[in-house]
Amino acid sequence: KLVVATVKEKGPADKAGLKKDDLILKVNGVEIKRGFDDLEKVLGNLAAGEVVHFVVKRGDETKEIDVQLGAPETAAESEETGT
Repeated sequence: KLVVATVKEKGPADKAGLKKDDLILKVNGVEIKRGFDDLEKVLGNLAAGEVVHFVVKRGDETKEIDVQLGAPETAAESEETGT
């Protein structure tokens, strides 16, 4: 199982509608069974700007959410934002 721990405010996931505590069921049609390992395999070859299709469970609802990937933060950017 893979649960969203945090969502960066105003980041791509936040803008698309992903929420803290969403349970990720599928990413781009691939079932997430082994948590982060599965997610990393799906996202590993994608580039900034590509759209990723998530199927998540939020409470009793299943939602489909498309997230446009942002550019990875550099270490300097993380320090500036305190993340």
